[in-house]
Amino acid sequence: MGLFDQVVYELYHTPAERKDLAKSWRERILDKLSELSPETYCIAIPLLRMGGEVKLEQVAFLLDKAEGREKRELLYDLGRFPDAKEHLEIWLDFLREREDLELLHYALLSVPRVNDPRLREALFKVQEAFPFALE
Repeated sequence: MGLFDQVVYELYHTPAERKDLAKSWRERILDKLSELSPETYCIAIPLLRMGGEVKLEQVAFLLDKAEGREKRELLYDLGRFPDAKEHLEIWLDFLREREDLELLHYALLSVPRVNDPRLREALFKVQEAFPFALE
């Protein structure tokens, strides 16, 4: 874990007002985001969201870097961004997943709630692929 990873960890776990800290550290965290370890960017994303004024497109590149548990957690956290519904294509890709069922599960949990025919079609395909899950 690098020095900035430790800083982010301390910011996240501080008992002080995290929203104010997140606002004051937002730009520095964004600048170093690509250098953070996967464990750290999973806690950096909620901090950035708390600080406000961060768009999903500024952090979505992390999905390409993440694997396993971190990818699932990251997908879930990205779904909580206010502008997530503007980036529905991210979730549409993950809703096609049929091998990693945990990743599919997180995609289902985090998909933005929008009235979109592409999303309905993707959800129907999941239902068709896993009819036993409806019982």
